[in-house]
Amino acid sequence: MKRAKAKSSKSQAKKSHAKSKSKVSAKAKPAPRVVAKPKAKPKKAAGRSTALYLYGINDAAEKVATSGCPGIDGKSQIRAIETDGLACWVSEVDRAEFVTNLERHMENLEWLATAGVNHQRTVERLSAQATIVPARFGAVFLSETSLREDVAQRASQLADTLRRLHHTEELGVKIFYAPELPPPSAPANSGREYLAQKAKAMNATRSKTLPANEFEEFLTHLQKSSVAWTQGKTSQQNQVWSGSFLLKKGTREKFHEVLKSFAKRWQSTHQIECTGPWPPYSFV
Repeated sequence: MKRAKAKSSKSQAKKSHAKSKSKVSAKAKPAPRVVAKPKAKPKKAAGRSTALYLYGINDAAEKVATSGCPGIDGKSQIRAIETDGLACWVSEVDRAEFVTNLERHMENLEWLATAGVNHQRTVERLSAQATIVPARFGAVFLSETSLREDVAQRASQLADTLRRLHHTEELGVKIFYAPELPPPSAPANSGREYLAQKAKAMNATRSKTLPANEFEEFLTHLQKSSVAWTQGKTSQQNQVWSGSFLLKKGTREKFHEVLKSFAKRWQSTHQIECTGPWPPYSFV
């Protein structure tokens, strides 16, 4: 019986030793290694490499469809930023191209032609759907905040302009000196003939300007057929006059009748050119 007890105590001692060994090895096991995650790089502030290009502003209550209408760069979709009851139609553009280097790009005729057509196309699409205060080419804001601040300062003025331009369009009128060419003169046979031919040529040059009374009549008729008008520049060759007229939409026929009447009257000396309709750039 004593031996059995001894064996039993030996067995218990072994078990106890195994347990303590197990505890020791558990304590000695090294803690798992924690690898620190690299800190995420701070994101660049939104809009830092882009700017907002403005096309025009309208009453936010007037809904405009712009699906599939690209912006001035031919890529960015235009969208509305609403503020103070107004919708500002913009697209995101590259800041370097349209802000930092804009003056240099304006000297590149190919770039200017493409950008100008894209700008005009977008403004015309907006203007066809709603009364809009069109923005001039190159109106760029560095952030949405700066755009909102600008509109807030001009909100009352913009609302007045929208009321004045409601349901209108712009037509441009130019008058060119374009006399019918006389048959070529025979060489002068004498000094008297030479002087007569020279006098005739000088008289033709003097007639470049329209008779004052006829021009006043012309302008009066156009004013009666329009809401407002403003005189333009005469920068083209043989151009003697230009003006821009604001018309209510749907009244173009009466205006064109006046132009046709005077074009017929002046056909031997002058030509009348009419362009448009345009968004009302000249009345903003």
